[in-house]
Amino acid sequence: MKKFLLLIFLWSSIQAQCQSIAPESQPYFSAVVVKKLSVSVKWYQSVFGLKIKTEMNDPDHTYTITILESPNYLLEILELKGSVERSIPLQGKPKGTEMQGHFKIGFKISNANNWITHLKKLNIDVPQVWTDSETGKKNFLITDPDGNLVQFFE
Repeated sequence: MKKFLLLIFLWSSIQAQCQSIAPESQPYFSAVVVKKLSVSVKWYQSVFGLKIKTEMNDPDHTYTITILESPNYLLEILELKGSVERSIPLQGKPKGTEMQGHFKIGFKISNANNWITHLKKLNIDVPQVWTDSETGKKNFLITDPDGNLVQFFE
């Protein structure tokens, strides 16, 4: 009987642990607020080969939105009438001060060198490439036309 109770206790403990694990998910969608929608749409299309899925305009002209897509990713680009450039509230702050909230968007890639070549053809600067000392895999950061950070990981 004790073995049976112990077995039930262990089984319920394992079940509770399994239920606390988050369900499977994968990145699918991001949104970015930009200064000039047309410039950013062209930039993200040229860098990632995204296609326009949807374009929306507010009748009151408070926002314009374009949703770009690939087979496994959506990017919503918003031009908002009331948006504030990131640099304005940071003026006069110590170097390294950042706004709270999302800091950058990241993409997993299979070959950093191919991406760097692609970006250079688009005249996009890749200022630094970091290499993981254990795996030899590379990662690097670029900025979009509004200074938003985009990171690539091998």
